[in-house]
Amino acid sequence: ENKQKKNLEKIRMKNQKLVIIAILCVVLIAVGFFLLPKRDSKSIKDAAPRDATGDYDKLKKVSVSSEPISADGGNYKLYSHYYDLLYQDKDYIGEAKYIVNLIKKFNGKMGSALELGCGTGKHAKLLVDNGFKHVTGVDLSEGMIEEAKKHHQSYLSSKKLDFYQSDVRDVKIKKQPFDVVLSLFHVVSYQIKNKDVLDEFKMAAKYVKKGGLFLFDVWYGPTVMNKKPETRVKHMESDKLKVMRIAKSDLFPQENKVHVNYEVFITDKSTGIMTYTKETHPMRFYFTPELKQYLLSTGFEFVHSEQWMTGKKPGIDTWGVTFVARRL
Repeated sequence: ENKQKKNLEKIRMKNQKLVIIAILCVVLIAVGFFLLPKRDSKSIKDAAPRDATGDYDKLKKVSVSSEPISADGGNYKLYSHYYDLLYQDKDYIGEAKYIVNLIKKFNGKMGSALELGCGTGKHAKLLVDNGFKHVTGVDLSEGMIEEAKKHHQSYLSSKKLDFYQSDVRDVKIKKQPFDVVLSLFHVVSYQIKNKDVLDEFKMAAKYVKKGGLFLFDVWYGPTVMNKKPETRVKHMESDKLKVMRIAKSDLFPQENKVHVNYEVFITDKSTGIMTYTKETHPMRFYFTPELKQYLLSTGFEFVHSEQWMTGKKPGIDTWGVTFVARRL
């Protein structure tokens, strides 16, 4: 009986120790939770890359926008400042030559052109260099138009280029019809709603001459559904700025839409101050039958489609496709 009592006492003491240890663990976890810095989903320090700047206190200027940048506008002011830097490796010269050759292939005239969604005007300037007598560019972003005018002043003064701030779905410029209308770099894919697409195509029909060409490129539906957009990181640098952009995408297959979510870190190299911005670019991907219907309903006939720049037949690995239509 005494032996049994001793064993019970040992078990009781052991259980007490376990309870005390458990209580101490809970206390330590609670203390640690309150002492550790709180994480915030919108915290710049959490979001910023560790090698972007040595001093987080220099994260002085912050612009955080989770609202989509769409056909209706958005945080374009900041976007226009680093736009050219992000796309400085883009083959604008090759693309301009490609467009000119495509126009000639389908007997388009090289007189005047209207570019819907001209950005900072690089394509427009190069189209003039490749034989167009005059190119007019319109863009929704006032910042983009400011950059275009600043970079191409000699072409503006010689009347070879002009730029206007205008919505591509409701262009209001006093111009005669153009020989060609262009909408490059996936501008049409920024038109998310059916009405947006139709409105842009109506503007193209309004401003192009009968028999004139309408050229545009889009995200190609079969490829988006087959491969699906992946996360991408891009680093660019100039003498003034260092830019890192992270792109993560959300696919909405029932809506023919992708939300490209950008996180952008822009460092001013002279001060070390970093600007952090979040942007969402809704992009629509298209299938050939629907585009043919949109074109026909706005006064165009479908002429041709091909892989952007290569001229190959579009397939399930073709992200960008160029479409050519003629005004009826």
